[in-house]
Amino acid sequence: MSRELSVFGSTWIVKPDQMQVLNSFFCLALIPVFERLVYPFARRCGLPLPPLQRMGVGMLLCGLSFFITGFVQLSVNQSTLGPVPEDPDCDSGMCCVDNCVSVFAQVPAYFVLTAGEVMFSVTGLEFAYSQAPTSMKSVCQAAWLLTVAFGNLIVIIVAASRLFSDPAVEFFFFGFCMLVVLGVFIFLARRHRYVATT
Repeated sequence: MSRELSVFGSTWIVKPDQMQVLNSFFCLALIPVFERLVYPFARRCGLPLPPLQRMGVGMLLCGLSFFITGFVQLSVNQSTLGPVPEDPDCDSGMCCVDNCVSVFAQVPAYFVLTAGEVMFSVTGLEFAYSQAPTSMKSVCQAAWLLTVAFGNLIVIIVAASRLFSDPAVEFFFFGFCMLVVLGVFIFLARRHRYVATT
């Protein structure tokens, strides 16, 4: 991907791992935006968005981010790779020389992913704590975090097994998995009866 950023006549080279800071930045920015603007606006529009609905929308957004990333990867696949002598980070012959996609094409996927993460993870932690009996609150929090660990394990297994030769297909696979899990989640969430909290 093209890693150049030109602002006011100055050009900077963005390192690949520097893009990951966008997730943290968007997370810090979007949590107050959702709490102070999005959720109150939805309530005024007649969409109260209780926790399970927020989580469902968050899962949908996370799945959408995988599809966005898959399409970006398809564009990257059309790029021509080769050596770029003037770039010190390009000594392995794996830099883009033609049909380059900007590294900033990832920004929409990061934004959608983080919006989904705010709606799903933040709400999920709150939901697990508020709906658990007093004696089980810590256990429910631990169970919630255990699901995160299992999710990471699944990603590691799929990535390490190299089931997919094209990274775009892998992104589409994860997006499809999110939609399947969303369907199961909706089926189970419809049966849930909220516990009144004080």
